[in-house]
Amino acid sequence: LAVAYENLDMAVKHNPNDSKALFALARVASRNPAWYRQAVQAIEAVVQKESMNPQYLKEAGLICKKAGLPAKAERYLEEALKWDRDNAEIQNALAELRQAKVRKS
Repeated sequence: LAVAYENLDMAVKHNPNDSKALFALARVASRNPAWYRQAVQAIEAVVQKESMNPQYLKEAGLICKKAGLPAKAERYLEEALKWDRDNAEIQNALAELRQAKVRKS
């Protein structure tokens, strides 16, 4: 995992406009809690470049949820749902976030 992260990080540094490399970096970084900050930064960079891609928006929501950023996660998942209304994974992640919010209030 560390080698994959390092290689993707290097690829992104060489070509910061490569959305696919940024997306891969975000996904790899999201698998290690110590790298959550980098994962969020990478996925947010991807979403800035491709703001209408439901896959990227969904992943942004899931990564933010995992990183403990529920408000950001909810915003990304809602945006993803606008582009991919029938996606059960997005719907379920959004429902979980909203249930957690209700439990905390």
